Amino acid sequence: MKIAHPTHSMLDLIQHRSTWLLAGVLLIVLSLVAGVVLLALSGWFITASALAGVGLLMGLDIFTPGAGIRLAAIVRTGSRYAERLVTHEATFRILSDLRIGLFGQLARLPIYQQRAINRGDTLGRFIQDVAKLDHAFLGVVGPSMGAISLTLLGSGLIAWALDPRLAWPLLIATLLLQTTMAIWVAHRGARASKDSVLGMARLKESLVDTIEGLENVLATDQVNDRAKQIAHLSDDLVQQQTKTQLWDALGTSLSIGLNGLTLIITLAIGVSFYEQGQIDGPWLGLLALLIIGVTESWQIIPSAWRQLSQTRQAWARIRPILHGPSHQQAVEPNLADETPAIHSAQNFEAQLRCQVHDLSFRYPGSGIDVINQLNLTLEPGEKVALVGSSGRGKTTLAYLLMGELSPTKGSIEWHLDTDDGTHGPIESQPSMGYLAQDPKLFSDTLANNLRLAQPTASDQVLVTVLEKAGLSDWYQRQELGLETWIDENATNLSGGEARRVALARLMLIDPEFVILDEPNTGLDEATNVGINHTLNVWLSNKTALIITHQPERAPDFDRTITLDD
Repeated sequence: MKIAHPTHSMLDLIQHRSTWLLAGVLLIVLSLVAGVVLLALSGWFITASALAGVGLLMGLDIFTPGAGIRLAAIVRTGSRYAERLVTHEATFRILSDLRIGLFGQLARLPIYQQRAINRGDTLGRFIQDVAKLDHAFLGVVGPSMGAISLTLLGSGLIAWALDPRLAWPLLIATLLLQTTMAIWVAHRGARASKDSVLGMARLKESLVDTIEGLENVLATDQVNDRAKQIAHLSDDLVQQQTKTQLWDALGTSLSIGLNGLTLIITLAIGVSFYEQGQIDGPWLGLLALLIIGVTESWQIIPSAWRQLSQTRQAWARIRPILHGPSHQQAVEPNLADETPAIHSAQNFEAQLRCQVHDLSFRYPGSGIDVINQLNLTLEPGEKVALVGSSGRGKTTLAYLLMGELSPTKGSIEWHLDTDDGTHGPIESQPSMGYLAQDPKLFSDTLANNLRLAQPTASDQVLVTVLEKAGLSDWYQRQELGLETWIDENATNLSGGEARRVALARLMLIDPEFVILDEPNTGLDEATNVGINHTLNVWLSNKTALIITHQPERAPDFDRTITLDD
């Protein structure tokens, strides 16, 4: 799937799907017009029939208005069905673009920034906030355009068929008074709308964090404290939602009042025209129901515009992710003018050499260099153990070597040593592999977890790398073979099994340079010995950096680098 590029504004999203949105607006207007025509013709026909029944109207033509009523009913039904299809398709496409853009932006972040993301808050933005954005079109743009268009068409019809003086009350009451009232309700209810969105986000974040950290909550006896926190957040959310509902109720009530006032004023003028013989009775009935049909389209506008502030608040929460700092901006506050080239080896018979010159790095906002003037050479085929106390920059160095971070000062250079004894810098990112301390396996089949590394790998290739990773016996016990299901975070596997599956996935890439981040953490002695044997065989012809707190439990290495020094 192609990852969408981040958009600059909500307008970009709308413009990207402008054809669907325009078609939706036109269908909304058509369905509203057909509904009002149906109502107005019915008013004319009912009034004319009543007058004809008492002998006040002679020569009633029932066929023309009857045909018009049937046509309006058919058009209204068809256009409403088509409008639902088109508007929802447009909205779903926009939301899909937005979710893909959000994911793409998160995927572009350096690993250390991804790990710092609060999962509960991010989940809320992906689900709750994105879902609220469908209101921008379905709840505001479509109905507002429909109400305005219907008002202009209805006023034009009254002015053309009856008298322009009968159109003014409708125009003033809707385009002026209704719009002003809706803006006022939206403005006054904006604070409650904003607090409601933030309250929902805080509640969801608290729930997700509590559930994910349930073991720690139970171990530290924080159950009552967390329960009180969630109850407090829930009560606050209910209060804010109650306020928003009160503003919606007030807006609807004021809209209905203005609608009634419009009808009374228009009918008062119409009755005077009837008494003067300027219009007849059936047209007065048509006028009344036409006014009712047009003004009813405005009843949802105050609530819709008030909810628009929730949509804007949701967009304000999404936008920092969608338009977050780029990779370079996030990690390179003091880059030198020349960025070191990190390049790739295409000739696999040549051997990869890494040279680090006066490397320094500090994270944005920090006044301390995590790595300070490091000089290092990793010879082709060499295995180096990187040790040091926590916070000394071991994982940061790994991110720098992988290109996830860029040096504040100094350089990282990659060279190829060829068979003829020459070597030189290479032009693209080298073939590298990273085995994390807590490798991520997904809720999916074993085959799909492995094919993340090589989507086109055959079943036989997958079985082969499982054997190389030391999972032959385990795999033979699985009745479903490659279709064996792996739970989220591999909770149905042991620590060693999960580590080996991640290693098998890394083997599919077959990188030249390998970084192992604490490959032995959390393993019992027997499992650790088995993992080390597998790694020693696989790393025999590769260059490797092994990050470890326990070098005595690590795979074989040639020398040690201590960052504490």
